[in-house]
Amino acid sequence: MIGGIRSYVPQPKRRDFLPEEYQGTDIWDASPRHPLLCLNGHYTWEEGEDKTPSSFTINSGGYTLSTLKNRIERGDNIFGAHFKHWFGEKDECHCGNGRDAGQILRDEQRKAALANRTNGTPVLQYFDGTYELRFHIQKETAELAAGIHSVGEVDSPPALRPNDLQESVSVWLKSRDVGNLPGNCAGFLCFENSTESNNLFIPDEGMIVLIIPEARKEEYQVHLRALKEYIPDGVKMKPGKADTLSALQEYRQGTIEWNDTVSQEHVKSFIQKITGLEMRKLRSTRPLMMEVCDGDYMNVTPVSVERLSDFAMDGGENFYVKIRRTRNAPLEGFRLLLGPGIIATTLRLNGLEASNLGIDESSGGTLWKIFVRVPSLQNGLWATLQVQSHDEEAWVEVFDHGSTVEQSGTRIQIVSKESV
Repeated sequence: MIGGIRSYVPQPKRRDFLPEEYQGTDIWDASPRHPLLCLNGHYTWEEGEDKTPSSFTINSGGYTLSTLKNRIERGDNIFGAHFKHWFGEKDECHCGNGRDAGQILRDEQRKAALANRTNGTPVLQYFDGTYELRFHIQKETAELAAGIHSVGEVDSPPALRPNDLQESVSVWLKSRDVGNLPGNCAGFLCFENSTESNNLFIPDEGMIVLIIPEARKEEYQVHLRALKEYIPDGVKMKPGKADTLSALQEYRQGTIEWNDTVSQEHVKSFIQKITGLEMRKLRSTRPLMMEVCDGDYMNVTPVSVERLSDFAMDGGENFYVKIRRTRNAPLEGFRLLLGPGIIATTLRLNGLEASNLGIDESSGGTLWKIFVRVPSLQNGLWATLQVQSHDEEAWVEVFDHGSTVEQSGTRIQIVSKESV
C-alpha cells in the first residue's frame, strides 16, 4: 500500500538483493525479498521467520509512485528514504524507535495490572499531607484485595521499590481520576535525565509530584523557584515524611500544579530541563473524555461518587459513548481500546478513518486506530458498543497514540448490576 493505493510490487529473491556479507545466514535464501524492511531489521531476524520483525513507517524520499515502484523492483537505493519501527513496538531497536528501560517498565506494569498478573503497580498515595509509596491492585487476587497496599503487604518485589528512588529524582503524574489509578494517587512518569525516553504526554491541566533526594535539594530549589515565577500558586517544595520512603532518610517532595495551556508549556520546559529530553518528545495533550449513554441516548450515571469510572449494565446490552477532548479541542487522531467483554464488531463509526489493529498483547483488548477528518465530527464522536460478558473484562479506553490513559485519556469499566 503506497500513498493509499494498493499496488503490486515484484519481490526479487533475497539472496539476489542482499550483500555478500549475508551469505550463509538465515536470510540468504530464495524466498521473496520483502520490499520494505527496517534498515536494522535483520539484527532481530530469527530462523523460520518470513515476516518483518515489526510494523514500520516509511519516508519515500519524495519520489512519485511509479518511480518508487521501479526503484523498489530493481533494488535501487532510494535517496532520503528511511524505514523505522513504530514507536514502542520493539525493545532497543537499532533504528531508534525501540522502547527504552522506562517504557518497558511502564508497559510491563500496565500489562500486568490489566491482566491481573502483578502484585501491584507503584503509585504515590496522598495521605496526611504527604505522598507515600504504595502499590495499587486493580482487581482482587487470591492473596490481596483490590485497592492500595503498603510495601510490606506485597509478597514478591514489584517493578519499583523505595531504594530505586534514592539517587535520581523521580517524576509522578497525579491521577486525573479517569483511568485505572485512584484520584488521590500519582503514577510514575519518568526519572530525571531520561534522555532515552519515548514521548511524554503532558495534559493541559494536572499536577506533578517530585521525589527529590536530600543531596539534590539545592539544585531543585533553583529549578522550582524559576518555575514559580510563571506559576506562583502552583509550585511548592516541602520535607518528605513518608515512612514507606524511609530508605531515602531525608528527602523533599516537590509539587507542580497547573490548569491552563500557558502554564502547560512552562511545565514542559521544566521537564525538558531536568530530563534532557528534546522538546518534540514532550507532547501537549488535551485529554480525551467519554460520556456514556444507554440505548435510548439517556445519560448513564456512574455506580457511585467513589467509582466514577464504573457503569452498571446487563450482558448483551447496547450502549453509546461520546468521545471528545477537553477545552473543545479537535479530536484528530487517537486510539480506542475495547476490553475482551466488549463486542468490537458492533463498532460503527462514520465520516472518519477507523482501522482495527487487532488484539493488544498488553491487555488482551481490541485496539482501534481512529482519525477524524470531517470538521463536523471534530468536537464529538459517537460509537455504538455492546456488552458481551462481564467475565471477560468489559472496559473501554481512549487515549493518544504512544501515551497512557492517565496522561491523555479516559477508561470506563462496565460492571454487572448485581455487583453494585
